[in-house]
Amino acid sequence: IFSTNINGEIIRTGVNVDEINSLEPKLELPPIFNGKKIIFLPRYIQPIYQTELQIKAFTELPAELRPKVALILIKGKRAPEAYMNKIESLLKTCGLPYHIFESLTQHQMWSMFKLSAVSIMTPKTDGTPNSALEAMAAKCPLILGAFNYDRDLFSDEFCIRMKTNKPSELTDLTSLAIDNYPIGMLESAFENVSVKGNRLVEMERLEKLYLSLTKR
Repeated sequence: IFSTNINGEIIRTGVNVDEINSLEPKLELPPIFNGKKIIFLPRYIQPIYQTELQIKAFTELPAELRPKVALILIKGKRAPEAYMNKIESLLKTCGLPYHIFESLTQHQMWSMFKLSAVSIMTPKTDGTPNSALEAMAAKCPLILGAFNYDRDLFSDEFCIRMKTNKPSELTDLTSLAIDNYPIGMLESAFENVSVKGNRLVEMERLEKLYLSLTKR
């Protein structure tokens, strides 16, 4: 029998906010990215992450914006072959310069956030994505999909949120983010992740909780 009179605490894994913030990006990109604003898709190419939706959205970007941007994707180890072929076909139709990394190390991922004009994540289902917290710690503009994320971390105050899963909405939001992402939102996101998504802070809280239990 468990007591119902329990005070619970939410302790998140968090990310290395200070390390990400102070990192000098070191990642060599192909020459096609010189002078381009990078749209970074940090989640692997998978149906669950709706890569297809993203590419369809970029296909409809305004003509005046298209020469300014390029795409970075990460394949991952388990990209279904048929889906991968479909995405590569869509990318060719999209017509934007792009590069697909097989994978990125942790520090390369952080560098990529710092080099990008916007990062976009639109999964069908998700937990609390460390990649989104890392984007905030790197002060990278962030667009999240319509999934019901933890509002303490990912409310409209801290990132741009989709209301639907329509490519047309993502087209509009990407256009907005590339040229007019709110600077205040970047600062608010960084302050929030420093407090509520910071691994050092969260592990210190966990340690205090453990110590309090052992003293009972």
